[in-house]
Amino acid sequence: MPLRIALTGATGFVGKTLLPKLLDAGHDVKALVRDPAKLSAQPRLIAVRGALDNTMALSELVKDTDVVVHVAGVISAPSQHGFIKGNVDGTRNLAHAAREAAVPRFVHISSLAATEPTLGNYGASKFAAENVLRDLMGSRQLCILRPSAVYGPGDTATLPLLKALLSATALLPGTRRNRFGMIQVDDLARIIADAATTGQPGTFELDDTQGGHTWPELVNVTQHSFGTPRRVVYIPRALAMGLGYAGDVATRLTGKPALARSGQIRQLYHQDWLCKPPGWPRENPILLAEGLPQTIRWYQAQGLLPRTDRDDTSTPSRSNRTTS
Repeated sequence: MPLRIALTGATGFVGKTLLPKLLDAGHDVKALVRDPAKLSAQPRLIAVRGALDNTMALSELVKDTDVVVHVAGVISAPSQHGFIKGNVDGTRNLAHAAREAAVPRFVHISSLAATEPTLGNYGASKFAAENVLRDLMGSRQLCILRPSAVYGPGDTATLPLLKALLSATALLPGTRRNRFGMIQVDDLARIIADAATTGQPGTFELDDTQGGHTWPELVNVTQHSFGTPRRVVYIPRALAMGLGYAGDVATRLTGKPALARSGQIRQLYHQDWLCKPPGWPRENPILLAEGLPQTIRWYQAQGLLPRTDRDDTSTPSRSNRTTS
């Protein structure tokens, strides 16, 4: 049954993949955007000019809708204040508007980082935003999705990692023992669309259903398809933290987020970023052996990553199965 959906983050990495899925499914979407020109005109799509600190725009966004899908969030900020303003205060403003308009369902895209809020400002802000929603929305109205590391075409945040994996010698953070969940962006978008439609309440941690990955697994995938890296060097944690503290100082001096900061380093070196059940059941999840090479080839086609001497364009077949 078609729904009337209020969407934030439509022009971001995840939102750009999610929006077409919602429209193709026949839903009517109102999207909150700072610049409506960034959204192409489409049937059943209404652009609402504004941001999460604009109460009038939020009221217009949620008016006469069946579900709020909150994808927008701050992933990089020069200070704790920036994360709180974007992820906590913005979520609170949206939740107030949804409650005032009596919107029956709220789907919030959090992060697995919320499970370890002491590691950095980002995880702390996502954890706080979840608590805000639990206070403001009834438990039967609220669905919180905690994706693990999201990757796929268009995500510039993973570009440094992909460059490392295509290098002759890959400099990688962490150790061979680090385990972390990953999820391809199309899979995440499918789950969000499903959550908006079904109205399933609760908190769900999301990965590609493979039970987590290690750095050697990522290396094996790129070696199979691209022949790189030929050598792997794991950066010692002490050295990485030193770079992170230097990034903290640079951020305070310039007011611009440095590439590496201590909170990010602590997250990278955390040993266990694995998702807890029940997850979200779906058919034919995009597994790493398929999704990672596809992502790299997309970047190569954009001229953002170099071609390698050996590029195996074969794609592993996907089994027809339902997993959770």
